[in-house]
Amino acid sequence: MKKVIFVCTGNTCRSPMAEALAKVMAGEKWKEEVEFSSAGCSAFNGLPATDYAIASVAERGGSLEGHASALLTGEMIVEADLLVAMTGAHLDHILRLVPGAGSKTILLGSFGRSEEDHEIADPAGGDRAVYDRTRTKIEELLEKLIGHISERFGFDLEE
Repeated sequence: MKKVIFVCTGNTCRSPMAEALAKVMAGEKWKEEVEFSSAGCSAFNGLPATDYAIASVAERGGSLEGHASALLTGEMIVEADLLVAMTGAHLDHILRLVPGAGSKTILLGSFGRSEEDHEIADPAGGDRAVYDRTRTKIEELLEKLIGHISERFGFDLEE
């Protein structure tokens, strides 16, 4: 089973949203092939996802109920097959922890149409509309990421 970890700062908004949405978008067949999880560069272990993150992904069939934030560790990076960063700063943090992880680290926004898409802004402190815009941006980029994962690991992921 391949391990894909989404990485943000506190692991209560962006990366858990990406994790939950990826699980929905990838479908049942992926459950046997890919384990999606998330962690944060500056996370406190055990915090729940924000209420707006929970509500926003629930609208798309995802669940963050029971989510507990996790601090990204070097061991997690070594064990992962792919790390997906929300910003360039997160990508840099991963590479500082494990300098050799560059070949398995990617910026989610690199699948965007323009450089404006490269950074997934932190919705923390914003209203529900901000979280919904973040969710929509993540969803658009996840469609391309799922294709990348399929090609990278040689999966036939048609239902």
